Amino acid sequence: MMQVLRALDLELLHLINGLAGQNARIDAFVNFLRDDALLKAGPLVLLWWVLWWRLSADAEARARLLAVLSISIPAIALGRALALSLPYRPRPLHEPALDVQIPIGMHERTLDGWNSIPSDHAVMFVSIAAAFFLLGRAVG
Repeated sequence: MMQVLRALDLELLHLINGLAGQNARIDAFVNFLRDDALLKAGPLVLLWWVLWWRLSADAEARARLLAVLSISIPAIALGRALALSLPYRPRPLHEPALDVQIPIGMHERTLDGWNSIPSDHAVMFVSIAAAFFLLGRAVG
């Protein structure tokens, strides 16, 4: 089963990465998305605020909504601690065997030396999604 998942992971990596370096405009857009925190976290922040105002009469629901924020901060700290203490695994960008194409405009030393597991973004978004799930299945 793990071999199948690894093969699928590599297939998806090469499918997506096959677009890198082909078009400067597409690469510039990808670099913009990579660097723009608003586009990465904006939808979750917007969802949080919509829920905050829709639940204005429900103090218990608002307390759970505040718990969403309080869960994500320790989760990110735990993720960083794990990244610093777990055995080092290079990011796909820095793994020579994967032959990853670097997008135009991206420096090849980006995130060099940073452990790939766990991903800070993955920890943050999963912790927030899990907290939203605790508020309600449809939201989560």
